[in-house]
Amino acid sequence: MTDNESTADNDNGIDLPRNAAEYGVDERGATHYHSAIRHEVWVVQDGEIVEHYDDVEIIDDWHEYVADRRGWDETYYSEKSPAELLIEDLREMGVVA
Repeated sequence: MTDNESTADNDNGIDLPRNAAEYGVDERGATHYHSAIRHEVWVVQDGEIVEHYDDVEIIDDWHEYVADRRGWDETYYSEKSPAELLIEDLREMGVVA
């Protein structure tokens, strides 16, 4: 199975690609999943995919779109690069100074 193939999410039984990661929960209680490889977002509420967007090239735009229309209750969004986040985690673990 490739990363682009769908598979049921083990935690909630929702059929999403393996590379779809939980992005956040909006103020309506819907969970947003994002695939950076496929440039897609799925919005899940009450165990069902209620919205699907297949043209999300820039996740920052999606973040702002939801913030303006629904608001975020919780998000895993960061303006830091993946490298910066990794270095931060390594510092917290005491691996690097």
